[in-house]
Parts: sequence; C-alpha cells; structure tokens
Amino acid sequence: PRPPFPYEVIDTTFVAPDGAVMSATLTMPERLSGNKVPAVLMVSGSGPQNRDEELMDHRPFAVIADYLARNGIASLRYDDRGTGQSTGNFLTATTYTLKDDAKSGIAFLRTIDRIGKTGVLGHSEGGTIAFMLGAENVPDFMISLAGMAISGKETLLRQNGRRLDQTAIGDDDKESILTLIGRVFDTMHEQSLKGVSTAIDIDSIVKESGLTVNPLIVSSLKMTQQQRSPWIDAFIGLNPRTYLKEVKRPLLAINGDKDTQVYPDNLSVIQELAPQAQIKLMPGLNHMMQHAVTGDANEYGDIRETISPEVLESIAQFITGCSDK
Repeated sequence: PRPPFPYEVIDTTFVAPDGAVMSATLTMPERLSGNKVPAVLMVSGSGPQNRDEELMDHRPFAVIADYLARNGIASLRYDDRGTGQSTGNFLTATTYTLKDDAKSGIAFLRTIDRIGKTGVLGHSEGGTIAFMLGAENVPDFMISLAGMAISGKETLLRQNGRRLDQTAIGDDDKESILTLIGRVFDTMHEQSLKGVSTAIDIDSIVKESGLTVNPLIVSSLKMTQQQRSPWIDAFIGLNPRTYLKEVKRPLLAINGDKDTQVYPDNLSVIQELAPQAQIKLMPGLNHMMQHAVTGDANEYGDIRETISPEVLESIAQFITGCSDK
C-alpha cells in the first residue's frame, strides 16, 4: 500500500502489563456516519516481528490493514516487544507474555470512541494467542491464520519429521531421531514447569533409551540446546486444545492446504473443540497465505503475492458479519 490513503494512519502507543511501551499503527476508515466501526488487533507469528510482520520484502499486516480500512474496518498493528520502536525484552518473553501484550492492545482499542466490536487477528503463533485470549473472553471475535491448535511439541516434531523426509534417511533412523528429540523436548518442558533451564545430558538420554542415532544428529541437538530460550521451553508444553475448549465467541480459522509449518488437519482439531468456528481450508496456499507450488518456506520470498485475495475477502466478510450482530 502506498499513500495517499483514503483512511487515517495514526502512529500511537499502548502499554503492556510489565510497562513495556508497544509502538503501533492505528488505521481508521473514513468516517461515513456516526456509527462505530469494528476493529481488529493484529498479532504476529513467532520470532521478533515488526508491526507489518515484514518478511522477505513482504508486509502482510500492512496489506491486511489497507484492505480492511477500505472496507470500513479499523485495525491496530504493533512492533513486538524489544523490536522496532517497542521497548521491553523479547529474549525473556514467552507466548504467555506476548498474549498479555496483545490483551493490552485490545484494551487500548476499546478506549477509542469510534470503535465498536473489537477482535483479534493472529497469524501462526498469533493465531494460537487468539485462542488463548478467546478462552478468557477478551475479544469479541477471533481470526486465526494458520494458528497452531495442537501442542508445541507435536508441531515441532512434525516439522522435524518433514525435514528428515527430505533427506535420504531410512524410516528406522527417522523414528529413532524423532524419539530422541521428543525426549529432549519432554525434559525441556519438565524444567520449564520447575522454572529452571539447565544443560540437558543428551548422551545420557541416548544411552538410557537404547537408541541408535547418528552422532551428527546428537551434535546438532547439543548445539540447539546452547540456543535455548524461555520462549522455546514454554512453547513445547503449550497445548492450545485447553484454550479452544473454552472459546465460545465467533471464530474464523483459515489454513492453506500447502502449509508445511502448521498442517491443514489443524482445522479438524479446531472444529472439534470449537464447533461454532467457521473453518476454511484454502486450496494452494502456504503458511503465509500465499499461492504456492510446494509450500516450503524457501518459496516465500520468490512469490510476488503477499497474501491471497480470497483470504482478505474472507477476513473482511467475517468481521463485518460479527459487527452486524
């Protein structure tokens, strides 16, 4: 999107529970009447992201904000804590911290006179945060773009399994590697519950499990352990199913059928646990909601499309429908 815009673009801030100042952009549609407009808070995927969720020259949140404003819907998007112009420390944050940041953003939107019903739109980890907020009855509606519905451990094991499938490794070796990774994850989660993070003796896990694992894989796991963070320890044990069961308000969940990070059967879990949800499986779309060939992450930057027009239309129709009720 390039100016001039037929809507207001306002730089603003809101404050997280721990005092971090979140730098944000509020997009307000043109005033056509005295009626209030619906609004949505955008929550990005995993890792430190700026307010546009910028990746490889794509700015999906900027595109969504533009489309929504042209359709009478306000939005607020923000730099993650410790990223861009926001303060706070991202390195010590967990998904639970980021959930509280988003909760503050929704509260801020509700202080604006022109805004009526207020929801949350989350992509990937942000979609899971939408479920968490929905369980607390914070937003009036929720939109999940490839939000994880199974546990962090299950998701990471599936992603690792796909990577192994792209190598020449045999099925038995693959099973042993995934078993080892799963047991390392379990130890990380156990430590997280105790509030500690100490070095994991991976050699002992291999020996006690009776596993035969390529030494290069063991070395790789040891290197990964050196890069542990509070986020990954908490993420492994995060199970969105517990939140989805509590979600009662309107929910739109979209997945692409070429998503290789959050698999399409994710939608079945959402439908089972939140039967009121509107479920949409989009043909040909990857994790970034782009039309793709294979869906692998290495395609993201080569695709000219930032986000599918069908996804934009579905989002706007859903929010308009929620605001009319």
